[in-house]
Amino acid sequence: MGEEHPAESKVVLEFKTTNLVLTSVERRKLVKLVGSRYNPQTKMVKMSCEMFEHQAQNKRYLSDLVDKLLAEAKVGNFYSSCYMVDVDCGVGPHGYNGGYTARL
Repeated sequence: MGEEHPAESKVVLEFKTTNLVLTSVERRKLVKLVGSRYNPQTKMVKMSCEMFEHQAQNKRYLSDLVDKLLAEAKVGNFYSSCYMVDVDCGVGPHGYNGGYTARL
C-alpha cells in the first residue's frame, strides 16, 4: 500500500471528429494532423499523455494540444488545396523508395 502506479498520472482524451464544428476540408486536415491517433471506423481521435507528474498537468497539455490542432486545421494556407502525389525519388537497394511522398 502507498505505492503509486507508474501510469497514475496518465490522461486519455477521446473525441469524435463529427462532433466538431468543422468543414469537410478542415476535418480532413485535422485527420492528417493527428495521423495514427485517428480511427476511421469509429471516427474517433484518441490521444494520451503521461509526461507530467500530475493528471491536471497532462490534462491541460492535451487540451492545449487539441486547441492548437483545431486552430491549424482551420488555417487556410497554400497546402490546404494541394494534392498528395507519390514521387519516385530513387530506389533503395531492395526496390523501396522509403515511402517518400511530396506535395505539389
